[in-house]
Amino acid sequence: MAPKPIADDPPLLALMVEDAERGRELTRAGLSDLRINQSLLKGFATGGMPRPELPATPWKRGIWRTLQALPRVNQMTGEYQRVLAAEYARHRETRRKLAAVVMDEIAAAIPYLRPPAGLANGGADDAFT
Repeated sequence: MAPKPIADDPPLLALMVEDAERGRELTRAGLSDLRINQSLLKGFATGGMPRPELPATPWKRGIWRTLQALPRVNQMTGEYQRVLAAEYARHRETRRKLAAVVMDEIAAAIPYLRPPAGLANGGADDAFT
């Protein structure tokens, strides 16, 4: 029996290629920081300060790493990262309070909603991110 031909589907093919590219990023990044890798998980990454996305092309990534190794550029990017980390930490309490307000609104609107125990994932910073 001959296999049934599959109709060409360019959007599906593009999605499959995009998934393959993401797999390459996973291979590069590894599993150690998977939960906070914004380039892999986009809006679903939990916890931690979002990190900049490096270029996907190896030669562009190499140029960036070479530039970042220069003393002045390294000092500038280090200061930029320090300021971002300070701002992220400063707004943590605001995000927690917002999460509490949102959860209270959900509880008031749907009083019968009782999520099963054990569904929480991550720490306190992941409350409602």
